[in-house]
Amino acid sequence: MIAFKHSFIIFLQFMRRDFFTKRSQLMNNAINYAFIYPIVFAIQSAYFQGHANFSDPNPTLNTILFAGNILVVTLLFTYKQNIELLFDLEGKRYVEYQITMLSPFLVILERIIFTGLYTFLIALPYYPMGKLLLGSYVSMNNTNWPQLFALLFAGSMCLSAYHLLAAVVLKRTADIGALWSRVNGALLALGGFWAPLWAIKKYSPFLGKLVLLNPCLYLTEGAKGAITGSSEYLPFGLCMSALFAFGSLFTILSWWQFKRRTDCL
Repeated sequence: MIAFKHSFIIFLQFMRRDFFTKRSQLMNNAINYAFIYPIVFAIQSAYFQGHANFSDPNPTLNTILFAGNILVVTLLFTYKQNIELLFDLEGKRYVEYQITMLSPFLVILERIIFTGLYTFLIALPYYPMGKLLLGSYVSMNNTNWPQLFALLFAGSMCLSAYHLLAAVVLKRTADIGALWSRVNGALLALGGFWAPLWAIKKYSPFLGKLVLLNPCLYLTEGAKGAITGSSEYLPFGLCMSALFAFGSLFTILSWWQFKRRTDCL
């Protein structure tokens, strides 16, 4: 019990340390991801894309086009925060100090939770900002806000764990380009960013089954369903369960690979 209490206190201290090291970047991140990105995506997807691709776009269609872009925000932001571990493993080795104070699992868990919470807070203004900017061009009358925010939280945690796994799997910083060209690009393209699951299944049943292995799909499908209230998208319970399952899997794999890597230091 004493050992658990001691570890918990150190865990919170590392969380506090991360907060203080990131607070200088908070304003820039808020401007970029919580202000500029929603404005750009709202104009591009809910206004120009709707008018360019459809002769008579409606608010529901505009909203669906806008909703999927949350994936870009969460994917980019969790990458930016958690890829730092790869640089740490190559250089300063702050992580060496951490594993003398906490178990490797708790070191991994602390980074995942901190980045997940940070990403969630950054993503919260995304949909309200879009609605404020576009007004009647988007429709959020049927939005289930508790479900939508729960999905943003679960998606932030899941993608935080995913990018921490990427950070401990990549052998060197030079491999980051391969991560985006070989993996993240596919996650975006087949993650409901452009096409929903029902459209993918309609034109390719094989791809419709394959994309179910993409954790990003459950964030975009869940968000679109929570906003529109439509049964065309995967149900909220399934999306939450899948995001939790993928996040747990990524966390366990991150811990396993991190332990292997630090044991060789």
